[in-house]
Amino acid sequence: MSPQRTSPVIHKLIYELRYDYGYTYLDRCGAVINNILRENPDWFIPEATPQRGIVQRLQDDVKFCFGSLKLDLTHEQSGTVAELVSIEEFARIADTFTKTVVERLELLDFTRIGFRTWRLFEMSTFDVAKQAIVDLEAVPKDKLHLLGMDQVDELSLQIVAETEGVMTRLAVAAVQQNIEVAPAMRKAATQVPHRFPSGQRRVLLDKVKAEKLVKHFPAYAVLVDTDHHTDDPPYPERLSVSEFITSSFASGSELAQRVFHLKG
Repeated sequence: MSPQRTSPVIHKLIYELRYDYGYTYLDRCGAVINNILRENPDWFIPEATPQRGIVQRLQDDVKFCFGSLKLDLTHEQSGTVAELVSIEEFARIADTFTKTVVERLELLDFTRIGFRTWRLFEMSTFDVAKQAIVDLEAVPKDKLHLLGMDQVDELSLQIVAETEGVMTRLAVAAVQQNIEVAPAMRKAATQVPHRFPSGQRRVLLDKVKAEKLVKHFPAYAVLVDTDHHTDDPPYPERLSVSEFITSSFASGSELAQRVFHLKG
């Protein structure tokens, strides 16, 4: 079964770089945070402990975390964030903040770099989402009897492959939307602005915001999770963080579309 829309909703982006000998974090966490905030005044500090330091951007909740073992950048849909930033912007932030941490902590040994995307293909019901995966026939119907089954009612898939030193994991599963959109926001999406002459502009702005928020949260979907990673990455000599992220995103997009035999 095909999804209700051909372009998936980008639900979550995750970038991670792991390293050894990063315990200078215990001495220089504050210096790293000061450097980031000085160059990026629209970010704030939700947490700074001996285990990890976190900086977060106010307007879209992009979150950067670093410690003695790894650093990561995450961006996820929420009740207040409907659309994620562009992959180019995400890659730029990851590249810039990685360089800051690597330089400040004098890191030399990197054990793994990874990038992961969650894409949601909207389906009309949860049963339809489950059936869409069954229809992929990852387990051929004529082989079901070997499993002692007559039919498949629900299925999740996971495939791992290696291409030119990059490991790719593709996972597919049916999901029900778990993002809570506030009732007031859903109500705002149904308002008729001209019925509120004294506050028409405010109602109109609330309506547009609410419609956008609700539109990007499919209640039922097939989740296509693509995860790319490389062990012992040659960073920074022969590997660019921004290029790794954007190329992984493009590769994941192609894989996700192929799941439903779609173009784009």
